[in-house]
Amino acid sequence: MTPQVGTACQDGTGGPGDPETARGGVKTAARPLELRQWATWLRLNAPRQARGAFRRRQRDGTMHVCAIGALEEIGAGEAPILFCPLNEATFIRKVRVMNDSHGWTFPQIADWLDGIADGTISLGSALGIRVATDMPRRGPAGGRAGGRGEEAGK
Repeated sequence: MTPQVGTACQDGTGGPGDPETARGGVKTAARPLELRQWATWLRLNAPRQARGAFRRRQRDGTMHVCAIGALEEIGAGEAPILFCPLNEATFIRKVRVMNDSHGWTFPQIADWLDGIADGTISLGSALGIRVATDMPRRGPAGGRAGGRGEEAGK
């Protein structure tokens, strides 16, 4: 993957080598439409989630995939940059860890992806979320309704 210059993502910091680029400084995803498509596929195919393997064929013939494998299912596997050119590999590793090690479900990963796509969660903040309950709540229109432990409207 080659870093690209331009407006692929809004970054409030200096650029390569700046630690804020990885955490806190990056605000928006490079391809929010593809992130939303990925999230939709994950929600619709929650029973097909595989852990610890890119793909796994079941005895009944159905193919189960991990959250990263789902990208091939929707055709976004060819998109060179989904999150931010400087940190794409970091985010892909994060999704793999969420799926395989932290036990996130497809719908929980989908909520995380949608939060990034709609700006509820900045890319920098997204890397710091370890458990699904730490995600900010989204209101009915997709906006932020409150942080963890807060009720919407307070």
